[in-house]
Amino acid sequence: MSISKLINEDNVLRSLHPHLGKSDLQRLALVNIAWNAAFQALVWRNLAFSRGMLYVDLFDNSDEYNSVILKNAAYIERIYFRGCPNPATFLLFFSPCHNIRSLDCYLQYELPQDIFACLTIVEQNQGLVSLFIDGIPIKRLGVAQKFLQVLSHHTSLRRLEFKSADSKISEHLFKAVLQSVPPTLHTLDLKWSIETQDDNDFEFRDHHVILPGWANNRIKTLELNKKLAGYEESVVIPFLRHCVQLDNFRPPPQSPFECSSVLTKTLREYCPSLRRVLISNQDHDSVIASVVNGSRALNEFRIRYYGSVGSDLVMSLIAQAAHIHTIEFEDGIFVRSADIQMILSYCSGLNTFTVEDWQEDGHESLLEIKDMVSSPWVCLGLRSLTLPIGSDYGVDTEELGDERRRRRQEVIMKAYKQLGALSKLRTLSFGSQVPKENSAQFMLDSEGKRDFDMTLASGLDHLKGLKELWRLDVAALRHRMRERELRWINENWPFFRDLRGIYMYEGEELSEDEDEENEEEGGKEEEEGGKEEEEEVEEEEGNVGVQLEDDGLSEPEREGKMTRRHVTWLLGKRPYAELY
Repeated sequence: MSISKLINEDNVLRSLHPHLGKSDLQRLALVNIAWNAAFQALVWRNLAFSRGMLYVDLFDNSDEYNSVILKNAAYIERIYFRGCPNPATFLLFFSPCHNIRSLDCYLQYELPQDIFACLTIVEQNQGLVSLFIDGIPIKRLGVAQKFLQVLSHHTSLRRLEFKSADSKISEHLFKAVLQSVPPTLHTLDLKWSIETQDDNDFEFRDHHVILPGWANNRIKTLELNKKLAGYEESVVIPFLRHCVQLDNFRPPPQSPFECSSVLTKTLREYCPSLRRVLISNQDHDSVIASVVNGSRALNEFRIRYYGSVGSDLVMSLIAQAAHIHTIEFEDGIFVRSADIQMILSYCSGLNTFTVEDWQEDGHESLLEIKDMVSSPWVCLGLRSLTLPIGSDYGVDTEELGDERRRRRQEVIMKAYKQLGALSKLRTLSFGSQVPKENSAQFMLDSEGKRDFDMTLASGLDHLKGLKELWRLDVAALRHRMRERELRWINENWPFFRDLRGIYMYEGEELSEDEDEENEEEGGKEEEEGGKEEEEEVEEEEGNVGVQLEDDGLSEPEREGKMTRRHVTWLLGKRPYAELY
């Protein structure tokens, strides 16, 4: 097969393109005529302009730039620009382009002529599939009429995301925006608020544009990112009654308690395909629960920037146990230990469960070990688990020291076995933040530091059944993993390649100086070949990535620190290994 024929094969081009940078494509396009024909389209397919780029030369040589754009206009499919000093002038260069499929515009000055220039591009590219505009001066004279007219007459738009330069709009205009969505639209993401006001602020009325109405929409993803000042029942809920294909819903934040029951009824009756929910900045636990209850078979639930998860929400999630496979509590969510355990004990279909490490005002999102062992987990198909673990063992503090330690160790062993039963687990994280010294998550006495420390002595061997594990994050644990644990990982986790937080020891990062000092102290025990200690230290200083010998490794020092050389030895045997 000739090179030209090989290059012109579509499947080969599709395979090569994701692995080549813009500069690589440019060089390939200059090899010969055949390669130019094959790669020129890929060079011009995506154009991105950012604030860091200089536009002065571009405007000074506008004729030359126009000729270049005209020559390659047929290839341009995506335009992304942010911070252009004069969007209206800049966008004129792309007037010959009629094959644009994705347009992302970040308008800097929020002037009407800028949005008109952007809408002209949209209007003449009826094949446009994705549109994002940030900075629409929607209240300026003529902007709303033009925007809604272009939007309502588009024939192929599937994703629309926009944010008005006017942070608040009226109820009337908000209804008009929802009415104007083209029937082809699948994703609608609105990032503005409406406020209680008259409609005279922008001189807009229904007769200014012909709207197709709400009944024709095919929206599958609806995200409302700003509060609606009590217009949920007059705007959002009537619109939802026509979203019969809705699959992914993000309700407006700070919705009033009064709309809970009608929201549940509307979603359940008119949105039978609702499977995914994202919640943010919501005040009432019952409102969140009403959205969950509105799904006939919820698959994914994510919540962020909320506060405290209440019993209404937990019970609504458990009611979806037969269908739900993803639950994520992120970014400032307080979840009680008993509620975490309840979810893990009832939602048997989970494959992703996330509780981010969070603490504030004496509250902390974590699963106490006493709760962790109170009932067996039923979600044995979990693939990804992010779970901060606490240090309350439920052991009577009045018991004698030996008996107390024995009972506490039994609880810790049960906790390891609970984790070890998750044989399908691929990623395991104990939180993403380094613990604070005053955190209740970690006991500061010498005995507490050895509890659930991810060592073989404390019970790590009970995790040997996690044969599919490839990522482990222990940054938020006071772990005491050493060389022996790394050898155990190498022997028991065949797919493991991503280790995070291994340099953390009692909250302090292992420095290069400490690394070298530790290697000097343990050099005689680790090497049996009889080399001089000074020569060995010099060799390690020159190459911290040297592998450990397969034989002759000693047990780690009782109080010794993990060295970079130990970790490099482990990950050096793993393809695509990473260390953080």
